Amino acid sequence: MIDAAVEYGRPLELPPQSGYYWYVAFTDPSGGVGADSYTLAIGHREESGIFVINVIRGTSGKFDPHEVTKEYANLCREYGVASVTGDAYAAQWTAAAWEEQNIAYVKSDLPKSQIYLECGPLFTRGLVRLPDHPKLLRELRLLERHPHRSGKDTVDHGRGGHDDHANACCGLLRNLSNYLGYDLSMKWVDGVGISLNPR
Repeated sequence: MIDAAVEYGRPLELPPQSGYYWYVAFTDPSGGVGADSYTLAIGHREESGIFVINVIRGTSGKFDPHEVTKEYANLCREYGVASVTGDAYAAQWTAAAWEEQNIAYVKSDLPKSQIYLECGPLFTRGLVRLPDHPKLLRELRLLERHPHRSGKDTVDHGRGGHDDHANACCGLLRNLSNYLGYDLSMKWVDGVGISLNPR
């Protein structure tokens, strides 16, 4: 399913098309120490219902998370994105860093395991278009699904693995499919120009 979603031969990043698509962003922050990457994904929904990942970026190694946030915020502005969704990592610091850049930070309403589970049907139905991004594809392919006695499955990376790119990508896909990640007091206007109330 992952291989079928990859658009081989397309540019790694698709530039914004002003006035045509409504772009959404999801981030998986990191503090700039350790092996985790600070990742950002930006994408849109086509009129046909296809979900396209325009950009997936990751910064790893030792870095200044404030500088990376600034870089990512500038990228979001290029796509007209004023609100980014992310997980609960250092929530107070993360939200403050994004808000310093005049980008609202919205904490995801779901943990990443549930996000992965909700994205499964999008891949099954062939609704996802991914760039040929080696780190992203590797992380997606190495995700492991584990059944539990409670009847609820969980999905996570294996021991010693990483899923920072996969988390940003799937968080974005889930938001695109559910109209989440924005101020819920506002109406969503999708790429077709139809006003919808976000779920």
